Amino acid sequence: MSRIQDNPIVTYERCLRKGDCKKAARILEYLISQYPKDIELLQEIINLAVYLSWQPELARKWLLRLIHLRQVWLDYALLSKIEAHLDNLTRAREFLSMARSLQKQQPGIRPEDASPAEILREVDDVIKYREWQRTQQELEVETAGKEGAAGRREIKSRKTVSLPKPVQGNKKALKHPRKPEVVPSPTPILIDTPTYKIPVRVEPLPEELVKVTMSTFPSWSNSTTSCAGVSSITVS
Repeated sequence: MSRIQDNPIVTYERCLRKGDCKKAARILEYLISQYPKDIELLQEIINLAVYLSWQPELARKWLLRLIHLRQVWLDYALLSKIEAHLDNLTRAREFLSMARSLQKQQPGIRPEDASPAEILREVDDVIKYREWQRTQQELEVETAGKEGAAGRREIKSRKTVSLPKPVQGNKKALKHPRKPEVVPSPTPILIDTPTYKIPVRVEPLPEELVKVTMSTFPSWSNSTTSCAGVSSITVS
């Protein structure tokens, strides 16, 4: 601070060459504190905040000081633009209206590189653009809120559905053939069967019948048949 107090202008110019705009702004604020009604110092710090370093809050602070010292439509137009960038759209509209009103009363005050109509139109475009941005942001927030609420309702109303068991096809499971049970055969029961001997008497055939038979079946002539006697037949 001692260097600023000793040679503030030299220190300020050195800071500008180095690109240290924040330190340069502090030097100008110190000078304004020493000379609060110096219009040139106010214009210098406003130009530094707007065109060299873009510090809108700093520019707004000293523009409000400047419009209390003088009533120039260019100051109100610039303040309206700064308020729009800071999203103070209502105040931006108010300052733009004041700038238009003062411009009609101050036709001789005009910049060299643009007409008053172009400057006022540019400020109005900035305000409209910021208003459009705000509307889009509000719509996005509203849409996101509705989607979130719908998603929560869907989750609450969702029911658990049991999945069907997978079908294994038409093939039936092959079963191994069961071994037949071995049924033990019943133990045979031996029953004693009585035997009977019945005497049978066999009489010899008549001789005539034998002759007829031998003549009919000559092959029988080689066999000798004994039909005489008595034998017994066992009947069970």
